[in-house]
Amino acid sequence: MVNALMVEVLHRADILSQHPADERSAVAAEGDLRLDPPLRVVMDEASNITPVEDLASRLADSGGRSIQVYVYILSPAQLRQRRGAEGAVEIWDNAAIKLVLGGLSTAADLRGISDLLGDRQVDQTSVSTGRSPDQVTVSTRTERALTVAALRKLGDGEALLLYRNLRAARVRVPGTWEDPKVDTVVRASRRGARQLIVDVQTTAPSGGAFTPVGGGG
Repeated sequence: MVNALMVEVLHRADILSQHPADERSAVAAEGDLRLDPPLRVVMDEASNITPVEDLASRLADSGGRSIQVYVYILSPAQLRQRRGAEGAVEIWDNAAIKLVLGGLSTAADLRGISDLLGDRQVDQTSVSTGRSPDQVTVSTRTERALTVAALRKLGDGEALLLYRNLRAARVRVPGTWEDPKVDTVVRASRRGARQLIVDVQTTAPSGGAFTPVGGGG
């Protein structure tokens, strides 16, 4: 049911982006017609809860419609199990932004990410003592930009960011609950949800069952 709802939301977004309202059509076009404001679609546990069949193609072209698709998976292995090896690679390649968190334990996946990062040149300084004056030598050595072990051990609150053809970056990803404004909104939402449940229970007919409206029989 959740996947069916997701498919319908995406379908309606496609229609709206291709056939804007009359007031938007009357305005002089500036570039492609897009959703305004943009739509952000967040698919958590995408391999299990929202396995949208055409996910790869949506990742490829939704940006041009101002539809932001955020896909979260537990691991590449989980994605391969659901989509097959080729389907998983297509989804990975079509995602313009990739955010890798720590905790992955499949060596092949970690090696693949490490290979994407390549090597880096590091200056190494050595000092020879016993002579007057001391001699300082600077040499260059090559090492992995981020090793398999370092990738696996990425800490809480940090991630590896890959964006198109730019150099990868190690970034901080604070939890939304760390933002006081977000915390206030979440607390207010929880209070509202609890109050809604209380109101429904108070107004429900005796026995706790709802009376259908317009039902036959």
